[in-house]
Amino acid sequence: MPAAMSYLPPDNPKRYSGSSGMSLNGANEERRLLEEHFLKAEKYYEGDQPKPLGIPEDGVDDNVIVNVTKQAVDRTLSFLFPAPFRLVTDVRLDNSPQEAFLSDVLLANGGEVFWDGVAYNGALAGHNFVRVLPVDPDNERNSTLPRLVNYAPGSVIAYWKADDKEKVLWYEIKWQAMGDNYVQDVRREKIVSVGVDEKAFDGWVIDTYQQIKGASRYTLLTTEYWPYALCPIVDWPHIPQTNKFYGSGEVSTDQMQLNNSINRVMSDMSRILRFHAFPKTIGIGINAEEIQPTSVDGLWTTENSEANIFNLEMKSDLASSMNMAQYLSDAFLAQARVVIMRGTVKDFQRVTNTGIRAVFLDMIAKNQLIRSVYGDAIQRIAQRLLLLGGFAPVRPDIIWPDPLPQDDTEAVNTLAIERGLRIVSRETASKQRGYDWDDEKSMMENEAKLEIFQSPESNAGGSAGDGAGSTDGSALGKTDKNRVET
Repeated sequence: MPAAMSYLPPDNPKRYSGSSGMSLNGANEERRLLEEHFLKAEKYYEGDQPKPLGIPEDGVDDNVIVNVTKQAVDRTLSFLFPAPFRLVTDVRLDNSPQEAFLSDVLLANGGEVFWDGVAYNGALAGHNFVRVLPVDPDNERNSTLPRLVNYAPGSVIAYWKADDKEKVLWYEIKWQAMGDNYVQDVRREKIVSVGVDEKAFDGWVIDTYQQIKGASRYTLLTTEYWPYALCPIVDWPHIPQTNKFYGSGEVSTDQMQLNNSINRVMSDMSRILRFHAFPKTIGIGINAEEIQPTSVDGLWTTENSEANIFNLEMKSDLASSMNMAQYLSDAFLAQARVVIMRGTVKDFQRVTNTGIRAVFLDMIAKNQLIRSVYGDAIQRIAQRLLLLGGFAPVRPDIIWPDPLPQDDTEAVNTLAIERGLRIVSRETASKQRGYDWDDEKSMMENEAKLEIFQSPESNAGGSAGDGAGSTDGSALGKTDKNRVET
């Protein structure tokens, strides 16, 4: 639920009927479960987790909360969006008009902050809903460009076709205001154009209904038209689940239980240490009255020569408990497919790029899966934005930033070897190093005209025999190597 075969409006009594297979009760239950899971996952992310130990009468709270949930979520999201991505609509141009328009729209809607919020909702709720809105002149933040709305989990659900879960029949957005309930259906429909050449085309209709407090029926308030075949709402799973419409997030029920177990072990150790971390003085064969304090640094004396006074200390350093806590933490991170490097910078000074990636292999594979669904969603959102901007709805390529650090020396040496083998062009090498090839080429041409860069042989009309002045790329000259390293 909610799977359907055809659209039913909220004011149709059959939509409330359980026998129709599309009852609002079932839809509301689905919305409630989605919202409850998100709120519970959000509590765990924020560290609001159950305390495993009761608080005794003395009021001392020995509970320890180790928020591995937040660690796993934050590392996953920082791997997904370590830096802004780039949209490319035409590889022949450094910044096509479409790319400039998309960049302006995304920046006007918050840029990195917006996508961090989208990924946050996806990581905790398991599914994302983003809506593309036309230009709103009354929008103080952005009055000249389209808007993007990142819907809160639970506020939107999708009705998909019962025999094809990938085909959404309509989206239902629900909210409350002043005690009244509102439902907005975004549904596909054939729209008939009005004019001399009347024709029908695929589009979407946006109906808004109101249910006044105490009433049982919904009343249609407004009807708007979205004259594009592409729906204004784009939804996608955070992590796809086979045979299910909604995706899964980063905080599942079993991971919450693992976090609870870690907190229990750490809290037990905290209480043990509070009572037994310091030594206790034991006296055997002596009464308390026989002990006489002195003024010498708290020294005790007694005349009982048979007395045996000693300190009782813990024989264990709780190593087994620490091992258990470490095992549970490792199990949590392994299940979340998150890698946490242990050590300092010195430990990784001589590790190659390949070595680093081998350590993060599982996390890289997970990131590729998440980027595949987020990348598809970003492309679909870009298509809708281009339509609103008057462009053809092309699917732009996405240039993702590398989430892992890279040894520049190793990368440059690799490019130098590839240049020597003549399997890569100067332009490709320049772009891989992050330079603007057209700018660099122009500056290199200007440099070549400067007298200080002219060799005596060339000034005398001679030719360089070492290939340094070659311009056909037939040899890897010193000049080429310096350009790559710059």
